[in-house]
Amino acid sequence: METCDYLCKAGNGSPMAMDVPLQDQDTSTYDEYTARYQMSTIRGYLEDLLSRGQPFVTFEKLQLQFETIPRALLASLMSEMVEQNEFRISSEMGEGRIVYRNGYYVFQPDSITDISIPIAIRLANVPVPRDVFEPKHVEVKEEVDEIEGLVGTDAAKKIAAEGDDSEELWNQALEWRDEIAKGTATGGVPEELIEEVKKLRESAGIIKSQTERLEMILWMYAMVKEDAAVRSIYADVVLEYLWDEFVSSATKRELLSVSFMNPDIRKVAADSFWEYEGQTYIRLINSFTNTIEYICIDPATSISAPCSKAVVEVLEKERGDDPLLKKPIDLAHTGYEYGFLLYNPKKRRLVFKKGKPPPPRGKVTRGSECSINSATGYEIELLKRLGITLASDGKHDLGLNTNELEKRRRLTDALPPMTNSIRVCTVCDLALRMMNAMRVKGKRWYYRDLEAKLHGHPLR
Repeated sequence: METCDYLCKAGNGSPMAMDVPLQDQDTSTYDEYTARYQMSTIRGYLEDLLSRGQPFVTFEKLQLQFETIPRALLASLMSEMVEQNEFRISSEMGEGRIVYRNGYYVFQPDSITDISIPIAIRLANVPVPRDVFEPKHVEVKEEVDEIEGLVGTDAAKKIAAEGDDSEELWNQALEWRDEIAKGTATGGVPEELIEEVKKLRESAGIIKSQTERLEMILWMYAMVKEDAAVRSIYADVVLEYLWDEFVSSATKRELLSVSFMNPDIRKVAADSFWEYEGQTYIRLINSFTNTIEYICIDPATSISAPCSKAVVEVLEKERGDDPLLKKPIDLAHTGYEYGFLLYNPKKRRLVFKKGKPPPPRGKVTRGSECSINSATGYEIELLKRLGITLASDGKHDLGLNTNELEKRRRLTDALPPMTNSIRVCTVCDLALRMMNAMRVKGKRWYYRDLEAKLHGHPLR
């Protein structure tokens, strides 16, 4: 083989020169290696453009630059660059990727140096069509079949996914909150509130547990009733508890969209409001799908609407400016045991969990769902410990002392019994919410659903 002559010769035997100019070469047949090589060549070209201050290029310009690459292959390569997040471009502005916007391939840096650029400018297509508005029609499909598999045929016929209208429940919650704040709440849980809770999708098959949870609100109310200042804090905590764990996602979405200026809504859903770059954004957890929904409020008209996907993508990247992520969950900022709400994939709803904070820069754990364990010894001892912590900080102990807790099996008009894990865990839930509201020891003791999700608690 070493002696073979591979020189190309014409028919008459004379040598043929193979120095064919690049533009005259036929490169219409490509293998995977050649495609990777061409992508690397395009990357070099784009990085060269960036070094000269041009952060965008059109497909037509690329065609002129890479005449030897067939149009179909060039289009395929550029599409692959855009779709693959791992395809990186380096520049003096740092690393980033290529995005396709309105006919332009644009360099999108991972971090923006000039954060003063308004978010609307960052998201706008180029050029900006100022005289065109096409409203988007959104269809909401009822998922009755999916519900049927979860709660049975009868319940599925009565309700549809996220279709719960719990606005009247919210109104009843407001009335009960006012009575608790004034110290005039008597006669047990309001019957109107219980009736509204029975109508909820999540109450199908567990109305006894739902009622027990409501009853335990009265247990702590009896403990704080004589202290007006603490009773006022507790009234707000009860409203927060009912909003988080009883009011449906559909009703929250409607109230946040329509009544976002209402002071009660602003207060109970304070975690949901994000003031950013002169504009108000609202976030809420869909408790049926565990997704974060975004609502944008037009500052000029005060009209709310679901945020566009582009706006959501930008907001999700701005973690450094997220008001709910200013302080980590760790031993330095969080109590020795804290409560939080997290989605349960099996039950497909939010559940109350307890967790212990990691050391600084450590990762949060999934915690443990409180009410699934029938034994309540640990929770009772935890309540006693929380009571000691409250007292040592000069706060009302909320009845979390040995004397009151030992009475927990007694049934009186003013003191519902703590006879099972549902009841005990409800008191734990309310106690940790109260400690958080009272800023005991200057630490956090409770994280609501949105904040718990943003901090990265694993589901399993």
